[in-house]
Formats: sequence, C-alpha cells, structure tokens
Amino acid sequence: MPALDFLLDTARTRDWVAAAAARPARVLALTNQKGGVGKTTTAINLGASLAELGIAVLLVDLDPQGNAGTGVGLGRGERYPSSFDVLMREVAIKDAVRSTALEQLKLLPASLDLVGAEIALAEEEARLFRLRDALQAWLAEGQPHGYVLRSE
Repeated sequence: MPALDFLLDTARTRDWVAAAAARPARVLALTNQKGGVGKTTTAINLGASLAELGIAVLLVDLDPQGNAGTGVGLGRGERYPSSFDVLMREVAIKDAVRSTALEQLKLLPASLDLVGAEIALAEEEARLFRLRDALQAWLAEGQPHGYVLRSE
C-alpha cells in the first residue's frame, strides 16, 4: 500500500517527476532469454505510465517481431528506419524515433531486418557498444528523456 500512497500524493509525485527530469537519463533493459514472459508488455506499460506522469521516455524495440510498435499503435509500414538501421550506423536515432499517442512517449521501432543483425555485425569492431554509442550521441544533443526502456 505505501507505493499506492506515493503515487496518489500529488506533491510527492511532482517532486519525483522534477527529480527525474533533472538527472541524466536512466537506461533500463528488460530482457529474458525465454519468450512470452511479458518483456514488451512491461516496457510498453512502464513507458506509458512514466509518460503519463510527465516523464519523457524512449522505448527502444530490439525484437524483430516489432510488438512494441504494434503496442503503441505504430503500423508495420511506419517502422523504417528502425533500430536495425541505427545498429548498422545508417541513421541516427533522431531520424528513426517515432511519436506515439502519448506526448512524452517516443519509440525507436524494430523491424524484421533485426533477424540478420547478429550475422551482419559479426565481424564489426565494438559491435556490442553500437546501441550505447548511438544513445549517448542522441542524449548529448539534449533530448529530454528521463528513461530509456530497452525491450528485446
């Protein structure tokens, strides 16, 4: 019950939202090797909840099925450029991010191209840091995000 009281106390919520906006973005990765355990659903609902509180959220979809895009109302034809293009360094995150129905919730969509990402990047140096580097560059441009939620 204390968590519910915390959310209902509007002064406390305002202070928490202000603190989240003042600090650097936090990156949360929602991962699990097993499929069907609710990673994408959790990311969408957590992102939407934070956005409703007024905190800017970027939802990064790394699942080739692209269900995060579907969950926030993005059509299949609206997913390009995608997170695959960012990983391949073909576009910057700012050029691939999509708006959603919630003003504070943005999406970096996934596409079926991600199926081949591991093979395409196998020989690339520092391949494990491509998403981190792209996010750092994007946030350095002054993008107002309190949370980056990564779902795969």
